[in-house]
Amino acid sequence: MATIPETGDSPIRSYHLQWDADGTMRNFVDLVGLSAPYTLTEFIATGTQPGIIYNFRIRARNKWGFGPWSDVVAIQASKASEQMSAPRIEHSGT
Repeated sequence: MATIPETGDSPIRSYHLQWDADGTMRNFVDLVGLSAPYTLTEFIATGTQPGIIYNFRIRARNKWGFGPWSDVVAIQASKASEQMSAPRIEHSGT
C-alpha cells in the first residue's frame, strides 16, 4: 500500500519543472515554476530535436515549500511522419 505524503492540508501553489539539458542526468535546467508560479498541469517543450530522448523531473510547492523531486521520466521528442508512398489505384471493369 502506497503512502500519501503529508501536505499539511495545503493546496499546490506551483509546479517546478526541469529537464536534463545535456543527457548526463547531472545538469537539470529550470523550465518553469521556480522564479514565477506555474499552476498548469501540462507544458510544451520547444527547441527539441525530433527523435531525441529528454529527461524531466517535477516537484510541487505548497505554503510549506517545495516537496521532493519526482522520479526522472524520459520522453522522446516526436518526429515528423515520413512521406507516404504514392497511392495505387486500380480499376476493375464491371
